[in-house]
Amino acid sequence: MSDVKKIATRETYGKTLVELGAEMPNLVVLDADLAGATKTGVFKKAYPDRHIDCGIAESNMMSIAAGLAAAGMVPFASTFAMFAAGRAFEQVRNSIGYPHLNVKTGKVVTAEEHNIIGGLGGAVAECLAEKCPTRMYRIGVRDKFGESASAAELLHKYMLDGEGVYKQVKAFVEG
Repeated sequence: MSDVKKIATRETYGKTLVELGAEMPNLVVLDADLAGATKTGVFKKAYPDRHIDCGIAESNMMSIAAGLAAAGMVPFASTFAMFAAGRAFEQVRNSIGYPHLNVKTGKVVTAEEHNIIGGLGGAVAECLAEKCPTRMYRIGVRDKFGESASAAELLHKYMLDGEGVYKQVKAFVEG
């Protein structure tokens, strides 16, 4: 796979938020004192007036996101998954989920470079089904036998390259 440049998901997350911010003046990013780790600092640099550091207070961050969504903004609440699920569950359920507000951790997408059966997506789906039923989409090889080709060709064929992942996530979010 030497011909494929791997980029951390969080790097892509930060850059994508900046791109979306250019298209959507109502997009706002919140983080829980993790702008460096989640790469939302890139968005903060580009749009400082639309970035809110909520400190180490995920519960409060989710309530702020709910208020912003109710006011017509499109908030992206950014923290580590375990903190969003553990520390902020009640706020997500009561302040965001019940009134169906447009706050973005409501749909889940997993991406993996192998068969989706028995992989990361399956493990996440099991956890979500037991703890927090959520719409989910698994990106990966869809139950196919392995093939021979260059890494770039295989990633493209199975829509695991940047363009393919983008198209799949966009269709899922819009669908």
